[in-house]
Amino acid sequence: MMTKLNLGCGNVYKEGYINCDILQECEGVKPDVVLDLEKPLPFESDTIDEIEASQVFEHIKNFVELMVEIHRILKPSGKLIARVPAFPCRASIADPDHCRY
Repeated sequence: MMTKLNLGCGNVYKEGYINCDILQECEGVKPDVVLDLEKPLPFESDTIDEIEASQVFEHIKNFVELMVEIHRILKPSGKLIARVPAFPCRASIADPDHCRY
């Protein structure tokens, strides 16, 4: 069985994934794991097959540290699927919560 994470799930709960978010609830959706992506991830090394992160990385201040953590927990053949707003999309520069583009 594959172990897959949905990082920063927000209001998108994905079946077959461990849904993770900093919020305990978002629009009625409760994550499986509440975590802060600015801190070490609570998963063992080399245990995750796939990580999806949609519209999350632009909010992270300690981006390099998070990438190191993602690399640590992904299996050697693991896959990271990331979606971020495209620059110069207005949303990418207008959101005050965005730390990077």
